[in-house]
Amino acid sequence: MWQYVNFCIINCMKKLGKADTVGKIKFSIVIPYEQNEITYAHTITYLKKVMSADYDVEIITPGAELERSTVLAELNEDMPQHIMLVETQNSASYHDLLNSSLQYCSGDYIIFLRGGDILNLHILEGVANILTENDISPKLINLRTTEVMGEFELSDYLPFDTSFAEYYDFPNPDEKKKVLCGLDLCESYHAFLYKRDFLLDSEQIFSSSEGEYEGGFSFPLMLLADSLLVVPEQGYIFFYSDLISDRHDVAARIINNQKSQLELYGLLKSNPHIFSEYAGFSGAHFLSRYFIHTIDLIHAGNIGDITLEQFQLMQLSCLKLVPDWIFNDFIYSGSKKKIQLLRILYKRFSSEKELYETLCADSKISVIITTYNRGYILGRGIQNILDQTYQNFELIVVNDNSTDDTEEVVKSFDDPRIRYIKNPENKGVSFARNLGIKEADCNHIIFQDDDDLSRLDKLEKLMKVMAYSDDNVGAVYHELNMYTDKTGSGKYDVSIIPDRAMADIRKKGYVYPALLPKNFFATPAILIKKNCLDKVGVFDEELTAYEDWELALRLVREYDVEFIKEPMYDYIRSNTGLISSKDPHHREKVLRSLYMIDLKYEEDRKSFGIQSNFRLVDEE
Repeated sequence: MWQYVNFCIINCMKKLGKADTVGKIKFSIVIPYEQNEITYAHTITYLKKVMSADYDVEIITPGAELERSTVLAELNEDMPQHIMLVETQNSASYHDLLNSSLQYCSGDYIIFLRGGDILNLHILEGVANILTENDISPKLINLRTTEVMGEFELSDYLPFDTSFAEYYDFPNPDEKKKVLCGLDLCESYHAFLYKRDFLLDSEQIFSSSEGEYEGGFSFPLMLLADSLLVVPEQGYIFFYSDLISDRHDVAARIINNQKSQLELYGLLKSNPHIFSEYAGFSGAHFLSRYFIHTIDLIHAGNIGDITLEQFQLMQLSCLKLVPDWIFNDFIYSGSKKKIQLLRILYKRFSSEKELYETLCADSKISVIITTYNRGYILGRGIQNILDQTYQNFELIVVNDNSTDDTEEVVKSFDDPRIRYIKNPENKGVSFARNLGIKEADCNHIIFQDDDDLSRLDKLEKLMKVMAYSDDNVGAVYHELNMYTDKTGSGKYDVSIIPDRAMADIRKKGYVYPALLPKNFFATPAILIKKNCLDKVGVFDEELTAYEDWELALRLVREYDVEFIKEPMYDYIRSNTGLISSKDPHHREKVLRSLYMIDLKYEEDRKSFGIQSNFRLVDEE
């Protein structure tokens, strides 16, 4: 009925050990196998860890690759008891091979894994425990996806918290529509685990034209499913490198999105059983994914990524396919700004320049990297920004008078979006960041540390929330993973900031009272409007620690904030950099900074009944 896939399949059955309370849940992981084996390093490493964790694994790949594949030969040699190679037709296309692979799946649930990517190491056990402990068997299980650089090496430590999972048992289509309207689900087919019997009974298949990240495969199944489990954790990790860089091409993403959404809506309309029940819901979904998401992508790119003719055709398609959208109740489940955006359906533009200026007048970001003697790692940080799916930015690198090869590293990148500034003397992180703010040309500012990594979809997700937030919102921030090597062994303890023990309601809106007792903001995790900084000021250069907390206090005292409950930055604690803990006076400086902040906000603390962080101690 519906369509898209490739080949290589793995069946995994975890033998869980909670006595009689937890049964066995079997997972079949379908992997598209392509000839370029270089991209498979992460997947192969993941499979070895999965197999060593007592899973049963079998791999199915095209017959022509059996003799040539060193990857398969290595797996077969390492763990022959887990590997079963099954020949298929050599002439089969990508999507045909994925579709044909379903007949070999014997697991309770099926997962599709792209070659080169991995699943969170804890996903299978976590999901199995949810299903068995709650005695549920949802038709679909939805997860979050995240996008990382090929150099990302911390995947073993990624958390997978199932405590926020939500199960929905839909008694009727009306209840399902209400629930789905309120959920912001990733619709990539990689973001789902599919109940095998349900998937086969639906006769849903992959099509040759569906975009890999759109909902052409999964969305119809969402309409057919009578139960859904949502686990709002990053369960699927996309890896990107020079070999897999299609996410940078915003123009191609726009075309692929429009093509797949038009095909999806056509398929839905061609099925009277589905469309008669979900016409309004499908129409609202089409406008959201085809029109509004395209505008989101236009924000992420540059002028010329969509032609005036393409945009006019999009307008006509929307008005022809969903002519009475104004009377569609499901449209009104969106935010005020999204509904207002639909007025552009009727606007006529005279040029691509006018189109871009109208849609993208305030969508560019200034990314600021400050650095000191980190030339050996700075190049990775710069590339991490250049590889973002959101390409509409300028990158300001502030060299705080480094004595190494920092300047040569920056100048090795041939990208006009990079601006390089060198301080004539070493002035510290706050001065360097303030210099970057002063030089920024955009109204949205975010910081990146030189030795850490942002998820590649971070800027896009932040700007999407910012674009539709209320005017009184001055910043959008997200969670981050903090990795700490306490023993020096190269193994990390991971914590999520802000702490998830803190209620989400205290993390968004007017958070000033919540932030006064303790900091839960991290500078690289906040996208700030520059005009808000113009009002509240920049970093206090007298502080040598907690300057980010002090600036955040000034910001949230005046403005509301939005919060994204998803780690999109990986922060590694380090003993080198702009402020070094090797400084013998480091502790004294930290305490002095904390005391200065405590005094500055003393009256505000008292007005909210918040005690000081300092206590007077009598010396004997």
